[in-house]
Amino acid sequence: MQTHNWDIVPGNAVGKFNLGVDIQELKRSIDFNYTEHVDKDVIILKNEIIEFTTNLIRNEYKLVQIALMNNFPSKFLGKIGIGSKLSDFKDILEYYFDEEMLNNYHMYYFVSSKYPGISFITEKPWDENTQVVRITIENPN
Repeated sequence: MQTHNWDIVPGNAVGKFNLGVDIQELKRSIDFNYTEHVDKDVIILKNEIIEFTTNLIRNEYKLVQIALMNNFPSKFLGKIGIGSKLSDFKDILEYYFDEEMLNNYHMYYFVSSKYPGISFITEKPWDENTQVVRITIENPN
């Protein structure tokens, strides 16, 4: 899977994968191995570095979130990626808005009004050395 040229566009896309597409179109455009998890009105397609979440909307499964994790190589603005420290880009961050349990870990979401539709997720609250472990792209509306 070649991902080194994938642009991260907040609220819109990661590479060729655009939010809002139906699941059949998404599956046709995926050119790498993935697993599929079905749970009521949600279908998740994922591998070790990217996860696509689709929700049932008006009788169709539509892509609503793209999550980047582990060793995903592309970076937002050419500098913010998995493993980046919050202090490296604190000039665009304003606050964290949520905390939840994910795989038995507390997750903290950092966002910016300059770039709606992207969240930088950490396992610890704000600290100069806190690293991003996950980035999500969602429609901000």
